[in-house]
Amino acid sequence: MKQTKVESAIESTANIATGFVISWCVWMFVVTPLIQAGYLQAGPAHDAFYITSIFTVTSWLRSYFWRRYFNAGMHKVAHQWAKRLTKTTKKEHINDWPTRE
Repeated sequence: MKQTKVESAIESTANIATGFVISWCVWMFVVTPLIQAGYLQAGPAHDAFYITSIFTVTSWLRSYFWRRYFNAGMHKVAHQWAKRLTKTTKKEHINDWPTRE
């Protein structure tokens, strides 16, 4: 089954949100200790390459996990969320807006 636009947005949002948290954790618990231990002192170009490689691999693994997660049946859960998000019609949504008095 093909994903809807809302389901794709849910997958993308989950990927980005976890990416922010995971990248912070990788920086704090992987990269910073490597710098403090002296493993990343080969020069700025080499250090940048190693750090970028760490984040690239982490990002690839995270994206792969989310893609497999949503394609392995979790798209049904995303589809239910999408239905809930888009359940209200435009007219109902507009009527819920606060009005000036």
